[in-house]
Amino acid sequence: MHDRQSESSSSRSPAASDKGGRRQVQIPRMESRTMGGSHRQRTPHACENCREKKAKCDGIRVSYRPVCGPCRDAGRNCEYGEGKREKARLRMEDLETKVQRYEQLLQEIKPLLDSSRQQTIQRAMDDPQALGQVEERSKAFGGSGSSFASVPTQSSAAMDEDVVMETDTPQQNIEHLVMDINTNSVNKPSGYMGRVSDESWLSKIMEDLSARPALQTPAYEPLLRNDDIRQQTLDVTTYYVDDQDTIDITTGNTVVVNGVPNKDVADNLVRIYFATVQPLFPIIEKRQFMRQYEEVYQYYFHRLNHYDKTFLAMLNLVFAIGQTYSDLINDWSPERNTHIEYFFRARVLGALDGGLVYKVGTMQQIQIMGLSGLYCLGTKQANRAWNATGLAIRLAQGLGLHLRNEAPSLDNVQKEMRTRVWYSLYYLETTLCLLTGRPLGIRDWDCSSPVPRPIHDEMSDSYPNMNEGQDHFFLANRMIAKIFAEVSTELYSPRNSFSTSRDVANNHRTMQRLEAMLDDWRDSLPEELRFLDQQDQLRDHVSQRMDLALLYYNVRILIHRPSVCMTDDGLSSEDSHVRSYRKKSSEDCVRCARQILRIMSVEPDINKRLSTIPWWCFLHYFTAASAILMSDIMYNASGGTELVPEIMAEARQGLEWLAKVSKRNLAGRRCCILLARILKLIAAEINYPESAINLDEAICASWNVVAGDDIMSGLDHPQTPNSYVVPPLDFLNRFQPSFSQEAAMQQGSFFAADWPSPWGGDLGPEH
Repeated sequence: MHDRQSESSSSRSPAASDKGGRRQVQIPRMESRTMGGSHRQRTPHACENCREKKAKCDGIRVSYRPVCGPCRDAGRNCEYGEGKREKARLRMEDLETKVQRYEQLLQEIKPLLDSSRQQTIQRAMDDPQALGQVEERSKAFGGSGSSFASVPTQSSAAMDEDVVMETDTPQQNIEHLVMDINTNSVNKPSGYMGRVSDESWLSKIMEDLSARPALQTPAYEPLLRNDDIRQQTLDVTTYYVDDQDTIDITTGNTVVVNGVPNKDVADNLVRIYFATVQPLFPIIEKRQFMRQYEEVYQYYFHRLNHYDKTFLAMLNLVFAIGQTYSDLINDWSPERNTHIEYFFRARVLGALDGGLVYKVGTMQQIQIMGLSGLYCLGTKQANRAWNATGLAIRLAQGLGLHLRNEAPSLDNVQKEMRTRVWYSLYYLETTLCLLTGRPLGIRDWDCSSPVPRPIHDEMSDSYPNMNEGQDHFFLANRMIAKIFAEVSTELYSPRNSFSTSRDVANNHRTMQRLEAMLDDWRDSLPEELRFLDQQDQLRDHVSQRMDLALLYYNVRILIHRPSVCMTDDGLSSEDSHVRSYRKKSSEDCVRCARQILRIMSVEPDINKRLSTIPWWCFLHYFTAASAILMSDIMYNASGGTELVPEIMAEARQGLEWLAKVSKRNLAGRRCCILLARILKLIAAEINYPESAINLDEAICASWNVVAGDDIMSGLDHPQTPNSYVVPPLDFLNRFQPSFSQEAAMQQGSFFAADWPSPWGGDLGPEH
């Protein structure tokens, strides 16, 4: 090489060389045209034109990119592209950005697809190699490309469902029913309860306990079945009271439909309602309600019989909800009405009117239907609450309450109330889906209604303050409701089964992603709603903060519950990371359950505790947390036995607190007996000393009832034999004008709006 360079360097002289007997003349190089006689240099990074023409580019690779000689001579633009490494780096960044955008797009369109396609998307996102398997399987069935690349027709969608059922999920792992709910029997009065519901968790615990060999003895047989003859047809794990005909009024004096309680009692019930319900469920405008409420008592003797029956129905629902809370805190006296009587009056005055299905509803009718749903939820009539709330949502959508309203004919108060009514129903719908495990009926992408403004000054003349922003509570509630909906779809859909720890291993990335979403939501809360270390420290927004805390812990339990209810069977020695994740996930789930029980029972004052939590669904949170603790002990999910005595003590303390709350609450008593029964069985299974639990004295000392008592038990209000029966949520029918009241009462239906008062006369307040 060196010799060639030397030879080349000497080629400038005209000297001749003799090679092979032939004389060769060396041609000298052309003189450089550059100024100063300097030679043209080659650059390691050619311009785009020279690169394309494969010409020698002499451009200098500096920041300002000069024009190279060939481009200058040719009079063309000289442009420099990026180098190979830089191009590769930029290409990679561009691809990463596209992947992130595609993933975001898939997350947005995933709720629009059926469950099988949602799982296909999620598997492809969790494991990119799975996408190739999906394509191969799609081609095997005659497809071309992804299974969600185009919108299928109805027939192709049905065929695809069959394909997914046969190829993706074993038949035995698909959620299915084992009973016919469509029956005249009362074996399932609460209706279908999905896998998210606490009732389904208790059912699984009882099912597993029934199969334990240690409990297959006559001594434990009474605990594994329902001994009460009156309740033998009921599911043993049902504590809801949908089996009770709450409208079968057997109270003493004739129920005065147009009657109202005395002013002191009414004031107390109204105060309770607005103190405990309004911050979370502002479906009523307080200022207008209080004005009409005062008019009822001011002009009672003159015009009550001609007063607006719609408002009287709303008023009685407020009384019923307030009285339900009073019963929970044992603030009751025999001279007062029961909550059932108030609700019965509201029914006769037009609440739950079945004629609404034939027309567009009004704002007041929607409010009444929403209040009826809340009352049924507070009295643990889950299925009736579901039905009433569903009709309220349909009526609200019929009025367009789910959309932003810019009608110039509406003032700010009217617009704000429409927004508040819609978000109240949204809150109620989410709560009921959490309780029952049924799918959400409101799709967030169909709604454009703005978030309500804060209601702390709703009694002032300046309400609503249009300069104030969104209410932080409703915004936070909407966001966590979306997370809950995704948890339900990803982990608890009918085609996603958690039957083994392998299923947990296959879904652990999904669980981690959902947990990260929940943590981001928690960290984004404003200061007044942060609940981790200040549940009771801040005086303002206490009930809103506690509601979000309970919902947060419950959703977190839903994410990690599959880890608690599985064993390590089927895992190989190479799956140590799966065992580690399952243990960590189980510990997190148990920690959240214990936190819920602490929130419930740490405050000895029942009134103070219930007034700061959503008391209409506290039993669900309590039962769900208790079910997790019992499952952890049964399956030894979090590992070790050192925490068993501590968990048992917390469970017993929680049951003692529940017993105090349940003196006048049938659902609470049923739940207390059910949980005590399960705890005794678990103690026997793990050889835990029953004397350390001592449940009999702790639970049954304060009331001497059994689970089969009807909903009127403990009310101490027996009066007359007169009974007026209206089938619960068998919506009232409109009768022809010639249809007599007597005939209607014989058939058990009323529609009071078309009649004068059945009892006649101007009726004074009750005392």
